[in-house]
Amino acid sequence: MGYALENPRPLNYYARGRYTIHYFDAGEYLIKECTRAEGIYRIRSGMAKVVCEDKEGKQHIIGILGAGDFIGMEALLGDACYRMSVIALEDLSAYYLTQEQMKALLDVRPSLYGVLLDRLHQLLARVDAIELEGKDSRTSGQRLASVILELYERFAEENGCLDVDVSQSDLANFAGISRQTFYRIINRWKEAGILDIKNHQLCIKAPERLEQLAT
Repeated sequence: MGYALENPRPLNYYARGRYTIHYFDAGEYLIKECTRAEGIYRIRSGMAKVVCEDKEGKQHIIGILGAGDFIGMEALLGDACYRMSVIALEDLSAYYLTQEQMKALLDVRPSLYGVLLDRLHQLLARVDAIELEGKDSRTSGQRLASVILELYERFAEENGCLDVDVSQSDLANFAGISRQTFYRIINRWKEAGILDIKNHQLCIKAPERLEQLAT
């Protein structure tokens, strides 16, 4: 959800002029759906979730963000509105770049533009599927395995545990399944030795098995 620069130089190397650092409490919105996209954030510390609403106003999680991720890429499109909201999962700080500062960044890193747009299109595809009430043909197990693998690739520690402040309820929401189904699948995978829960952290013991379950 977002895009993290590999080996990033300080932002003031790229963004001419002064950027600002904004601070958010857990549960606070960084950006809100349907508001004008006037700038882009890059997370400095902390984690956030990307959400969108369906026709009934229910929120669906479509991504988890961490340090280094860019968000609010709709601002790259000029006179546009944010299509999704971003909410801090914990106390969070983020750099804020205006459209002009982002343009300066892209002048020296033009390849970043395509990467950010690709990521935006991936998120918009998830938004469209929810707004159009698209049906996911995958099983509950396949969806949950895909979500856990996505987090594992981004946030796993050396011991395989996910260093993310995400509740099990949010994980179920992200996978598009009920909490009861989530617990049933997790317990089955614990018995099979695929994963475990230690100190409220999800620990992946056999990621190759999850890859098989996701397909």
